[in-house]
Amino acid sequence: MAPTATEVIEAGAYLEPDFNPQSLTVPILLSILTYHKIPYPTELKKQRLVQVFLEEIRPRSKEFKKEKLRSARQKPSNDGFTNGLTGSPVAEASGVRRLSLMRPPLSNLVLSALCPKII
Repeated sequence: MAPTATEVIEAGAYLEPDFNPQSLTVPILLSILTYHKIPYPTELKKQRLVQVFLEEIRPRSKEFKKEKLRSARQKPSNDGFTNGLTGSPVAEASGVRRLSLMRPPLSNLVLSALCPKII
């Protein structure tokens, strides 16, 4: 089965200097150009898209590799997330906590639903 555009972009093989863009389909070429915010012509002929790839992606492949590595190293944060029960921000103002390390407190409402005779 042929790889999807997401798989091709995640693998990043198209950023290698000896990569042949002719091996890509038109939808994958379009996805790569869109992902890197490269404008492309409305004429969606493969040869023209390959030319744009060679003119825009190939010369900047080192830059795109660095961006890819930088984004892979970023840790997820809780910025902008709120507790669904209380509406309060999940992240503390003093620093960023990772979601995987947090467990939201159970509210009395949840406790009463789980254990009605206790509360």
